[in-house]
Amino acid sequence: MSQGTWLAWTYLADPGTHAEVEGSWIRFIALLITLGGMFVFAFFIGLISDEIGRWVDVLNKGTSRCIEDDHTLMLGWTDKSLAIIQEIALANASEGGGVIVVLAEADKQEMEADLLSALQVSEHPLLLHGTDVIFRSGNPLVENQLHKVSVVTSKAIIALSPDGLEPDEADSRMVRQVLCLKAFQNELSSHVVVEMQDIDNKELIEMVAPEIAEVIVAHDMIGRLMVQCAREPELTYILESLLTFDGSEFYFERWDELVGKTFDEITWRFDDAVPIGVKVASTDNILINPKNSYRMQPGDSLLCLAEDNDSYSVNDGSYYHKYQKKKEDTIAQLVLSNAIISSGAINSSRNLVRLHKEKLLFCGWRRDMYDMIMQVERCVAAGSELWLFNPVPVHERVEMLSDKGNKSELDLTNVLIKNVVGNPILRRDLRDLVPVDDKTGQPLPNEKTSLDSFDSILILADEHVATESNNNGMRSSDSQSLVSLLIIQDIQRRLYQEKKILLLQQQQQQQQQQQQQNEENGNKQSHDYGNKDDNEDENDPLLRKNNMTNGTTSASDTAAATTITDNNDTIFSSLKTPCNPISEILDTRTRGLLQVANCKGYVMSNQMVSAVIAQVAEERDMNPVLGEILSCSGSEIQLRDISCYLPEILEKQQDNIDSKNNTLVVDDTTTTKKKKKKKKKNKNSTTTTTTTTTTTTTLSEDTSNNKVDSNFDTKFSFWDIAIRAREHREVAIGYRRKNEIEAINKTTMLNPSNKCSPIKWENGDKIIVLSRYYIKGEINASFHSGRALNCNNMPLLKK
Repeated sequence: MSQGTWLAWTYLADPGTHAEVEGSWIRFIALLITLGGMFVFAFFIGLISDEIGRWVDVLNKGTSRCIEDDHTLMLGWTDKSLAIIQEIALANASEGGGVIVVLAEADKQEMEADLLSALQVSEHPLLLHGTDVIFRSGNPLVENQLHKVSVVTSKAIIALSPDGLEPDEADSRMVRQVLCLKAFQNELSSHVVVEMQDIDNKELIEMVAPEIAEVIVAHDMIGRLMVQCAREPELTYILESLLTFDGSEFYFERWDELVGKTFDEITWRFDDAVPIGVKVASTDNILINPKNSYRMQPGDSLLCLAEDNDSYSVNDGSYYHKYQKKKEDTIAQLVLSNAIISSGAINSSRNLVRLHKEKLLFCGWRRDMYDMIMQVERCVAAGSELWLFNPVPVHERVEMLSDKGNKSELDLTNVLIKNVVGNPILRRDLRDLVPVDDKTGQPLPNEKTSLDSFDSILILADEHVATESNNNGMRSSDSQSLVSLLIIQDIQRRLYQEKKILLLQQQQQQQQQQQQQNEENGNKQSHDYGNKDDNEDENDPLLRKNNMTNGTTSASDTAAATTITDNNDTIFSSLKTPCNPISEILDTRTRGLLQVANCKGYVMSNQMVSAVIAQVAEERDMNPVLGEILSCSGSEIQLRDISCYLPEILEKQQDNIDSKNNTLVVDDTTTTKKKKKKKKKNKNSTTTTTTTTTTTTTLSEDTSNNKVDSNFDTKFSFWDIAIRAREHREVAIGYRRKNEIEAINKTTMLNPSNKCSPIKWENGDKIIVLSRYYIKGEINASFHSGRALNCNNMPLLKK
């Protein structure tokens, strides 16, 4: 029996074992056993392959459990996800990389395809810097799905607002998301960065889970960024560099050796960082740009702008003594006695930097237009105008601004709203902007204006196109914004050229009239005072032709001709230079097209919001810091001309202009004298020449008396500028050289190195500062107070 069973197993497992069996019945039975073995093994192989396939499908669909620790968890997959991954990867680069886990309802393979596509693009590819990205498909609102991505052991959680939903619906989903995460509160060690769409719903999150949640209202932040960048286009490059982890970013750190020091004394204590604020240990409040007299207390953390958290340390503080020594060798008294400075020419460059009437144009419509208008209202002076140009009818705008009665009516005192109906991508609508009556909708042709009359132009992304569920929405919106930008720039350029031609024609007509008048006066004088020889010379056609050809008619004619031919810049200085329009761009891949089209005015809104989300995810305290810097109250980033801190540069420029003008007068007088040598001079002509020479000499002597010491140098270190800025409660964080608005990494220096090394500054260089800004009638001593802003009060250093 045992022998037969063994033989049957061999026939079952190996069909070749019955090859040597003899007998028909035995071979038949062996064949049947072999065939049965083949079916049995095929059945087991099928079971095994199905099980393996099921596990492979589970891995492909991303429904398996992810066991990670100290990772960043992202809930949701939107158009900001790739930018957030890029920023977090940059933040983890100094540590050799990290782990990002994504849980979203999207298909895992589609998310991986999006990431792979971003990694393989030729221009501006996404770089992970050693960071691993793990995708899991599931519903983030389900508790067991959160368990699968190790929510408890994560170091930060990012909850992204879904695309394609109404703002209130999307925000209600975020409230439920926070409630799901709050169920892990006893075990959760990380904070939650929640993206919301409507600022009115922000209080819901703060009411539900204030201890774990940090709320970022994307639309509100984009609106503030766009308003700021439209009014000061250079801020686009600065904010883009400041918010990203590529370069210098913000860090909180405690320094026991600085306890008891005032914030003013801390200004020059870091060679590789710039202190900008303090986190008070006793109250947990964060003071941005505090008073100079604030003294560091035990437990206080210093907020610095640095390359990395371990890239800076406290120095010995010896630089301030060198600064004080240079301050003793000042020439302030000499500059104070100068006529140009005492006349207020320099003071005017710093007083009232922001409070002036402005004329702004918004092309396009956003649902948060109400908040953007209120932002403009807080930032401009009374009498400013805001033109709204979009296809939305006027009667619908009123309803949309009130949010169907949920918001109060606009109460504006500084801004006057002008409504224009048209398509921002049609040239015929952009050529002439005709406002319409708010009540009747009838055009008002008497108030027609053109694009070259605006101080700021902002092109908003088409919200309806951008909210499509796929990437084509962003691309279509960017295409429309790009077309509007190109058309506006072309119209501005054409209008400016037309005005230049018209002004040049007017100047030529005036010159011809002046020339004819001078010829008539010259003929009259020759008739009354000339002798016979002179009359013969004047009546000689050949001599008159030579005089006209050689330009020897008069000194005033020569000056007029020189003005038109060689000094067109002086003529066109009276023309208003068209502003640089700013366009909102959603897709980072559009940046390459902008560079090809030579368009410099753009704001990568999604990129900036993603950078803010990543900053808050890495450091929770960055939410109030960035909230204040990006708002229109408290301390905000501004650009100051170098002459505000080195008024002697402005003085030198003014002195050079005066010297140039005086040299021109002397040359004209000399030319006149040479011309008159060809004639027999009478007493009157000699007197005229002598008077002109005397006047010129007197002007030159007056100018020479107003000159500053020629040995005065313009080489000052960045710390010299920073110390002067602190005297007006400003924090200098970097600088930007003049005439350089491209290649941000080369021209914009945030947290510059070698802060104590002398730099040769030129008029037009800009200092990037954090400055206090007050609204609604409050006085800002940093740039509204004439006493505080008197540049004469700044110490002047002599090298």
